[in-house]
Amino acid sequence: MTNAAIAIGSNSTRLLALDASGKALRARAETKLMLGVLPDGNISREAMDNTAQAVLALKMQAQAFGASKVTLYATSATRDARNGEEFARIIKAVAGLELNVIPGEREALLAFKAASRGENCAVIDIGGGSTETTFGAGERIFGAVSAAWRVPADEGRADHVAFRRAPHP
Repeated sequence: MTNAAIAIGSNSTRLLALDASGKALRARAETKLMLGVLPDGNISREAMDNTAQAVLALKMQAQAFGASKVTLYATSATRDARNGEEFARIIKAVAGLELNVIPGEREALLAFKAASRGENCAVIDIGGGSTETTFGAGERIFGAVSAAWRVPADEGRADHVAFRRAPHP
């Protein structure tokens, strides 16, 4: 069985497909969704449409690789958008996939699990719309935070940082 995951980030949309033998397919589309966030907090229709088309193309690559299941996730730009539900409807209509929006705290924990390989460490995941920092030892998480920032289109600098503490699993 081959499964695939597509992740919509603030700057790119990525595909990872893995079959039972461990063979992997990785692909990426530069969607720059964060650049389509308008001053009112909505994602522009053009940015949503472009990203939806990229998701469709990545889904088709995953299916050509043999993926029988494709799961779609999104992070900061979608999580913080005022029109995230509209974006989810567009994705569903274009690509036929349900959009799962990951909370910042969950994003921090997933980044740690992916990067730590069970070792004692701190993991910092710097994204286009947020940065997650997680501290842990092996499977034990001591703390995780997600810092999100908003960049006004006309200023080009961050004007807000929000820290949220992840619960200990």
